[in-house]
Amino acid sequence: MSLLSYNLTPTRADVVTDTLAYDQDGTAFAFTTKFLALPHINAVVVDRGATFMARGVYDWALTELLPGGIDDLNTRAPAFLRGLHGDYLKFAGDLLQEDHHRKSEIIVFGYSPSLGRMVGHGYVSDKDFEPVQLPDGEGFVPPPKRDPADPRVAAIAAQSGKALSRMRVPETFVAVGRLQKLAAEDELGYGIGGDLILCQITKSSMTMRGIHRFDDYDEHLSIARRLREAEGVDE
Repeated sequence: MSLLSYNLTPTRADVVTDTLAYDQDGTAFAFTTKFLALPHINAVVVDRGATFMARGVYDWALTELLPGGIDDLNTRAPAFLRGLHGDYLKFAGDLLQEDHHRKSEIIVFGYSPSLGRMVGHGYVSDKDFEPVQLPDGEGFVPPPKRDPADPRVAAIAAQSGKALSRMRVPETFVAVGRLQKLAAEDELGYGIGGDLILCQITKSSMTMRGIHRFDDYDEHLSIARRLREAEGVDE
């Protein structure tokens, strides 16, 4: 389960992901970038699911003629993603033990020339990759844990000040990210970790930077190293 948070306005998209990569058993094996930047069309692709899908759509977007930018991508991507997902299931289907491992979700944020504003679109395998336009405002996946009776939630709220009641960049993304991590761990026992990376996109710019490192970074790093040593893989 990857983290995705965003705040979308007509003039800017703020998008955050974590960096932990894990296998089907929930074992951390690497840290990775979950943003795939397409500055030539002023857009960024975000992956929640199999990296096979993200890399495939990224390679396609790098070589596809998209003079209309994200508008052209939005028109052509669904058919490509359906074929790519079919290839993924043929390649790895027998290894995918849980339904959520078969699900693929690609989200694209960028500037729409036809609308003259920033937009976001989601493409999900269980909806046949038909594009769904994201509404303006905040989005947090998975939903953060909010139970005020949970002492972990109360502690994060106390440390975060007004960041949980009003959008402040990057403070709100850090505070909510910590609550999203709690939600993922309570549901699955794993899923979110590494660093939080913020990507900010406007009509004329795209920047990325790290905004937070989770406390269990070193623990996940040790697990990944032991796994690679056991497999005889050099770092």
